Amino acid sequence: MLIQDRVKEILIVKNAHFSNTKLRKYAIVFTKNNYALSYIGWKRNPEESDFSEYYKSIRFLHSGGGYGTNKIKLSIKYLIWMTKLFVFAVQKKNIQNFDHLLLTDFDVALPFYLAKKFNSDINYLYEIRDDFALRYNFPKRLKSVISKIDSKIKNNAALTIHVDESRIRKGDTNFIVIKNTPFDFYQEYTTPNYKLKVAVIGHISNIR
Repeated sequence: MLIQDRVKEILIVKNAHFSNTKLRKYAIVFTKNNYALSYIGWKRNPEESDFSEYYKSIRFLHSGGGYGTNKIKLSIKYLIWMTKLFVFAVQKKNIQNFDHLLLTDFDVALPFYLAKKFNSDINYLYEIRDDFALRYNFPKRLKSVISKIDSKIKNNAALTIHVDESRIRKGDTNFIVIKNTPFDFYQEYTTPNYKLKVAVIGHISNIR
């Protein structure tokens, strides 16, 4: 009798809800390739769903705060979130059954990087959506410290994932680029003669 291979398990961790566009793409691809997915996140708004067809386990370690811009309140929320992540990650029972950890952005990866010194089961993939040192208007010296810590996190990752080539920094070695592009939905069809309309979407501020 043939013994089937054990289904590999992936834990995805992000400081937001699992409905995030790129996370949905990851979830679709991973489940199609027979991975079992679990999710750890931050439920910022109470109306966000607790259910997803792609995850066998969903747990929100932190809640509330929304997506506001109040720097003081947001900073406190991030500190609480990162502390909870560290306490979670340092416990072997929470990590030992996962084959891969997919950690998105600096505030998620840092607690796992620190916990790795106490929990040897931690072996993570580090996805960088935004350069944390550039995301907020930090003092120049603090930006430099964050960048140095970020380099150490990347060097300790099994693999670093960048969203495009512009995010690659000097000294980056073990990385791949996975762009946040739409799925291929091309099909042959005839379109009406519409006038061209262009939508420009993004975030513009005094620091980016």
